Amino acid sequence: MKRISIRKSFLLASLAGGIAVSASANHVPSENLILLHSRSNTDGSIIVDLEGTFTSSTGRSTVGGNEIGSILSSTFFSVAGLKAATFHIDIPTAGEWEVFVTWGTRADHRAGIKHTVTHAGGATEVFVDQSATSNEWVSLGSFMFNEGSGSSLRVDNTNNDLSGSFSVDSLRLELIPEPSTYAAIFGALALVGAAVYRRRLNAKS
Repeated sequence: MKRISIRKSFLLASLAGGIAVSASANHVPSENLILLHSRSNTDGSIIVDLEGTFTSSTGRSTVGGNEIGSILSSTFFSVAGLKAATFHIDIPTAGEWEVFVTWGTRADHRAGIKHTVTHAGGATEVFVDQSATSNEWVSLGSFMFNEGSGSSLRVDNTNNDLSGSFSVDSLRLELIPEPSTYAAIFGALALVGAAVYRRRLNAKS
């Protein structure tokens, strides 16, 4: 499965056509990027579908663009019951997208938090250790998505039965360019480099 680092993919997408990201937006779609939050940056309301009780928290990831806060719930499945939050994703362009999630810091976060990505090929479960890191984008992998609605990310507590919590904060998807796009980008960079080189030579003469 093809992977691409978030820094590299962001640069390539920007060169290919530009990315407009507003930190105050709740849903930032573009041709190359999708950014979703669990709570509205306008009024703090929860804007993901919930199963079970969640608590609104002022705690949030420092990199997710979430200005209000996140939501959290219990990982203690046998005691608290099912807790699940689902992001519904509208894909602007069919293709391969890398999926990232982020969350803030909490002392009682737990490992084994199940993330189910529903994509063109079906559903893939990825288990995330929220106790190991925070305030960074963590990749769930790269998946093929069809254009339009029907894709989703579900985060739940069914894989963990320990006292503690899990957070649902922000979701990010980045379109992975086709090989032809890479060629066009690097060709454009070569032309820019050649022009700069010629300009420097002319300045010295």
